[in-house]
Amino acid sequence: MTVYWDESLMEEDHRSPDVLAEGDSWFSYWIPGNGNLIDRINRDIWKNRYSILCLASPGDEATQMVDGNSRWVLQETLKAYATIKVLLFSGGGNDIAAQNLLKLLRADCSGAKSHPACFRDGQPGKRLAEISRAYRELVNIRDTCRPEAVIVTHNYDYAMLGKKLLWMAWLDPYMELARVPGKFRLGIVAEFINGFADVLSGLSGPGFEFVKTSGTLKKADWANELHPNRNGFRKLARRFRKTLPVHLA
Repeated sequence: MTVYWDESLMEEDHRSPDVLAEGDSWFSYWIPGNGNLIDRINRDIWKNRYSILCLASPGDEATQMVDGNSRWVLQETLKAYATIKVLLFSGGGNDIAAQNLLKLLRADCSGAKSHPACFRDGQPGKRLAEISRAYRELVNIRDTCRPEAVIVTHNYDYAMLGKKLLWMAWLDPYMELARVPGKFRLGIVAEFINGFADVLSGLSGPGFEFVKTSGTLKKADWANELHPNRNGFRKLARRFRKTLPVHLA
């Protein structure tokens, strides 16, 4: 079996998806030779036994995935295939990256005495609440369109600040714009990753599996600020080993 990025190609192969994947660049990272988390889960955990239809796209935010056209596509795909047993979901990272990060930080953090003092009033709690609502909406979509499918998701890892993809970076340059002292930058990242884990833990239960991926990667496992390299994605896939096979037995 394989990962399909085009529904028409899957249908040409006379396949129906066992798994539907929706998400961001952790599921759709495009650099040749690097791979992504879906690729590694398919190869390392499932040994290419199942058909996966992937709707993921780099840069997508969790709040966008459950709204507008993305919501419609997700709903219609879930309704169309009774074979879907697992809904893999990767969302939330882009909701706090790049320009979205600036919205969470004070305009000038140079005088801050701690990393929490760099956040605007109510942040990152307000943004985490928005992401939580998006995930609750995801559950509602699943319950309406394919209630027997199990949602499986994750909370990323502590980003490797300053490591660029060519000229691109999504965190450190924006902290620079907000004049965040260097010693507080990792604390800002950890505040979100840990808070996001709390959000997902609160949703965990029958039909919703949270795989805690934070704390998995070492410095050498990152390709750039936001994306693991091939070995990093392999390590992350192992975190799903206990959860995923159960729902496709």
